[in-house]
Amino acid sequence: MTALYSFLLLASPPLVHTLAAGARVLSGLHPNGLLEVRLGSPFQAMDVDQLDALERALEGSDDAGGDLGSPIQAILMITSSAEAQASRPAKLPQMSVDVRQRLASRERDLHAFLLEAAKEQPVIALGDGWHLSSSAAGLFMAASTRVCTDRTVLALPECRGGLSPGSGSLAYLSRLAPHMAMYVALTGAQLNSHDCMCLELATHYVCTADVLDLLNELRCAPAGYLDVPLSRRALPPPEGLASLFARDVHDLLDASLSKCFGGGVGSASEVRPVLQEERARLNSMLRSCGWHTRERAEAVLDVLDAAATALRRADDGAVAATFGAVRKTAAGALSEAAARELELAVNSELLGRLEAGVPNPNK
Repeated sequence: MTALYSFLLLASPPLVHTLAAGARVLSGLHPNGLLEVRLGSPFQAMDVDQLDALERALEGSDDAGGDLGSPIQAILMITSSAEAQASRPAKLPQMSVDVRQRLASRERDLHAFLLEAAKEQPVIALGDGWHLSSSAAGLFMAASTRVCTDRTVLALPECRGGLSPGSGSLAYLSRLAPHMAMYVALTGAQLNSHDCMCLELATHYVCTADVLDLLNELRCAPAGYLDVPLSRRALPPPEGLASLFARDVHDLLDASLSKCFGGGVGSASEVRPVLQEERARLNSMLRSCGWHTRERAEAVLDVLDAAATALRRADDGAVAATFGAVRKTAAGALSEAAARELELAVNSELLGRLEAGVPNPNK
């Protein structure tokens, strides 16, 4: 069977077929059986129409109900424009409660669809752009092969918008160390490619300068050998991008994040005061006479200061609900069905609060 693949692309090759142009989705089937699908807008701006168009792309149909002209045994992939995403913060777009409900439902369906596809065929997601967030983060993590580059930034900013991360994100967070999962989910921390590789949110790092060559090789490679160009182009992420996992500071940072977001914190309401205490402790280290100690403390303090700012801006109800959801995932890898059920219960309650007009006092 011809292998089918999904792509998150940021290059601009000519695609054979335009799909739902109003929803900014393009798709094309290459001679080797590779279906390439591109989103023409920033990931955090994904809307229901765009997700509907993605589903039609996966089925190989256009918006008029036709097909791409060849049997498609492959499934999806998503692409976006680096230029369109540049300088935009990771955040949820403004939308009504009804639209958010529909968007969450479409995201759950597409995530489940990709996971099923990945059981039989490779599904490759290439995120060579800024701010893979919200729906896009969950779809990115559904792929069996997840490629990041110098420009990749992944974040889960749902708490600031009054929601909890989607089922796809929750399922993957369950595979992380509990304190890292909690830190990422509550603060919406922006993770670069080095972070993503260390946390295994991405499977391959490819230099941005090599992305076009990689895509061209994937379009031309025999269907059964798409792993060859990936292996040839993949590199270890450069140490210059190291932040959370920088060699000199990782142990100290990991201990601080464990203290603030780990199992010793009993409830969401305890996170902020524990975080404040840890920041005070690190500030005292800045008075050390050892320059190396001061330098390490400053690096960790920068991360904790950003976390404290994010929590101040986050919705209290969303923080509490997300804390409970992530804590339930800490026992081990969460199945897709369990993640879907958990996310549906949590976000149904949060959407009810939004519909009732409960304000976020931190905005």
